[in-house]
Amino acid sequence: SLYALTIITIDRVISVYCAKHLRVRSACLINGLGWLIAGVLAILPVLGLPYFKGEFYGRTGVCLPIRLTNMYGTGWQYVVTIFVAVDSVLVLILMACMMTLLVASRWKEKLTATAG
Repeated sequence: SLYALTIITIDRVISVYCAKHLRVRSACLINGLGWLIAGVLAILPVLGLPYFKGEFYGRTGVCLPIRLTNMYGTGWQYVVTIFVAVDSVLVLILMACMMTLLVASRWKEKLTATAG
């Protein structure tokens, strides 16, 4: 999952720059929070909200909310927000963390080269 990968990468950045790691309890709480948010987002269409018109999950054979036939079906903005916007933010966070790790490794190489 992109969420888990983002949490792992953030932990790596913290460990490189601050010499700290997530404790097991903190990691479990963060992971549980992610599952809770995912569960709430999955249950929202079933709660009978007028926006979803009771047909959000029933349009595809495997109960996926992704519209394969009619892109602008009921709740398409919800799907785009979750699958595109949230994932895009997570990818941007991952890119920033990876760039930070790259800079840290280059900086360490320069320190090692000048010291040796």
